Parts: sequence; C-alpha cells; structure tokens
Amino acid sequence: MGSITFTQKPHAVCIPFPGQGHITPMLQLAKLLHYKGFHITFVNTEFNHKRLLKSRGLNALHGLPSFRFRTIPDGLPPTDVDATQNIPFLCDSTKRNCSPPFRNLLSKLNSSSDVPPVSCIVSDGAMSFTLDAAEELDIPEVLFWTTSACGFMTYVHYHKLIEKGFTPLKGGFEHCNEETGAASLSVAEECKVEEEDLILVKTIIMGSRTFTKKPHAVCIPFPAQGHITPMFQLAKVFHSKGFHITFVNTEFNHERLLKSRGLNALHGLPSFRFRTIPDGLPLIDVEATQDIPSLCDSTKRNCLPPFRNLISDLNSSLDVPPVSCIVSDGAMSFTLEAAEELGIPQVLFWTPSGCGFMAYVHYHKLIEKGFTPLKDESYITNEYLDTVIDWIPGIKEIRLRDIPTFIRTTDIDDTMVNFVMVEIERAKRASAIVLNTFDALEHDVLDALASFFPLVYSIGPLNLLVNQITDDKTKLDDEES
Repeated sequence: MGSITFTQKPHAVCIPFPGQGHITPMLQLAKLLHYKGFHITFVNTEFNHKRLLKSRGLNALHGLPSFRFRTIPDGLPPTDVDATQNIPFLCDSTKRNCSPPFRNLLSKLNSSSDVPPVSCIVSDGAMSFTLDAAEELDIPEVLFWTTSACGFMTYVHYHKLIEKGFTPLKGGFEHCNEETGAASLSVAEECKVEEEDLILVKTIIMGSRTFTKKPHAVCIPFPAQGHITPMFQLAKVFHSKGFHITFVNTEFNHERLLKSRGLNALHGLPSFRFRTIPDGLPLIDVEATQDIPSLCDSTKRNCLPPFRNLISDLNSSLDVPPVSCIVSDGAMSFTLEAAEELGIPQVLFWTPSGCGFMAYVHYHKLIEKGFTPLKDESYITNEYLDTVIDWIPGIKEIRLRDIPTFIRTTDIDDTMVNFVMVEIERAKRASAIVLNTFDALEHDVLDALASFFPLVYSIGPLNLLVNQITDDKTKLDDEES
C-alpha cells in the first residue's frame, strides 16, 4: 500500500502455496490483516477448496462479507489425487500454469462493483509467479515465507552450498551423521539477518514496482546533532544496494558543511546528490538553529511546502530517476503529507534505540498515570526518578530516569513532550518504521513494537554496515556531518 490513501477498505489478495504447512500460516496472516481493516480475498486451489468443503461441509467457507474465498486451478490432472500431494509436481505445475488464471482473477476483482480494488498481493514465497501479475497491474506485493528467518537465510545460500560442494550428496543419505547436522545447526544459529532486513525494507519502500532506472530514495534527517550522521549512514547503505540518493539538508547545515569542509565537500558520486530546504528560522539568529524546541516547531510549520516543491522538481528532472521512496527522520513527519499527496511510499527512520522509541510510544501513558509532568523541580533531584516502571511492553523494570528526558518537565503543555506524542501518532501512517538497532540486542522490545505499528524493521548497527561497504566507499566517507 505504501502511503496511498483509500476511500474504501484496502483489499489484500492472499494466496498460499497449496501444500501442508503453508495454508494455515497464510490464513492466520489474512485474519490479522482483516482485523486491521483489510478486505481479504483468500485464494485456494480448486482441489484444496473442494477438499475443505468435503471435510467441513458446504458452509465451511461462509464468513464475513469482507473475507471471501476464490479459487484457481493448480494445473494438475483432476483425476490424479496423489499428484497434489507431490511437492515437486506442485512446484512445477503452479509455476507453469497458475499465472494466467491468477491474473484473470485479479482483473475480475478490480472490475467488480461489490469489492474494493485490489491494493496489494500477499503471496507465499513459493508462488512467485504472482509477481508477474503484480508488476503488470502495478499492484504492490509482499512475499510471505513460512520458514524461520534462519531457514530462509539457508535458502538464500543454497547456491553457495552447491558451489562449495556440500550438495548434491556424493553417496546418498547414509553419510549424514549427527556431527554434520549439529554443524549445520550452529551455522544457522549464527546467521545475521541485517541483509535480509535491508531486502525487506527495500521491498516495502518500493512495493513491487519495476524500474527502468535506479530506484530513487530521498533521505531527509532532522537537522540536529545525533540525527544527520545516522541518516547519512543509512543513505550510504541504500546507495550501495543500487539506489540513487538525494540527501536533503537544511540550508543552514548545508552552508555550515561547506564552510567547514570547503566548496568541494559535497562533490560526490553522480548518483548521490545533496539538496537543501529552508528550516524556517531567522537567518540572523544562529542560536535558534541549536534550540531543539524551536527547530521542532519551525520544521513542522514551515518545511512542508519547500519539501513538496523539491519532490516535484526531482520528479520533473531529466537527469535523475523519479522519486520512488522517501526515508525521513521520525521527527520530520511533515514529509508524510507530501508522500501521501504524491503517492510515494515512505519509511520513518527513528534514531533512538528500540527501548527509547518504545518509551516515546508510552509518553501518553506516563501522563495518564501521573508520572509526568513533575509536581515541582525538586522531583528531578530527589529519589522520584528512581521510581520503577514495569508496565512498558518488552522493557523490564526500568526506572523513570531511564526514560528519554523530555518527560522531566513541570509543564503540562511542554513543547517537546507534546511534539513527541504527535510524531508517534503520525508514525502509524508510514509504510514502515526503521530503527538503528538489531534483533539480538533488543528482541523483546522489537517484538512488542509489532503490535503498535504495521511494520518495524531493525537495520543496524549502521556503523558496522557502512564499514562493510567497499565500492566507492572513500568517495562518501568525508561527507558525514
């Protein structure tokens, strides 16, 4: 869906691989999407549809009006029941035969007056023929792999197992032993999924669109210390993955960089360019640009029109690809307005840790429960900040002093507290949330965040990912601010 808005329910077409272990997880995912407001069309093969009706009765698939079942043939002989249980046969047959009837089904759904237009496809990873239809009809598609992350990562490396001679087996299965099995497991356990996360985020921010040119990401950090460098690192990672990058600084920070580094500081690669927008603060008041509340207020009030104009300029330019996604700092959510107006997917990049971000999510609860605003300034120095907070999901028994410090205010109308709460609420409109962390460090809180936002990805630690980039690395290293 990206950041597209709908006058009707969004409509997801869910299609599982027609084998054991695939249909139930897809049905569970479809139920979750339905619960979140989606119209669902669940696509079974004709064989499985009939099996379900025979085993459960004719009313088995009578459900809610916004959760419907449709069928396509699997391409196997209807008289050969055993063939449908043969996984290699199923894989070959669905690949060869299912694309035309699936494409026809999508066309019928889009021309139907009693269901919303199809806004996305959720397909089993083993049914990738659906990508052809999605690309032809310009419908975003997500592939749902039912294996674990480690299992999926091993699939990614099947070609390496062949290249290194681990498979095919030389003497059959009798040579497999517990020792080799344990070794394989230990390798799987040590898999790191940063690369997979990047692929997933790339899928989310680009949808299933195809490009004759590079995909083009516009990256815009919050113009303050601690925000620009992480965004620049993320931009470099995306650039290494094939993106054209437009990095948007404020005019003030752009001029600061030129003064400190020289006029050639921002001469980089042709596909990594810098542009500017004003921050809305008085040009003569240098100190105002260092005042975070003033910056928050000014960017929120003043930056949308010039940012929208910049996106329009980029889209009408002949020397850069059309903008395919926006990657914005979480504190610059005015960019969501431009993304939604122009139908461009947007990711919000929050620079705090997962725990810090979860604490922001619960600022409103801290107010409701009376923990903030403080009754008077003595609460900052007495033992009040040692109060244990044990009810934030994914975070065990932290103290009030461990919560991001904006809550240490006596003002119910505090600018920063209210700014954070507004930005958190607006974050739910983004295509995805990206955090500069990794699962092994903050697994519990990342799991908990999934119940608050549709898609949350950890991509980090970014400094290590950037260090792994070898191509053209030296050209960009000196541009960090």
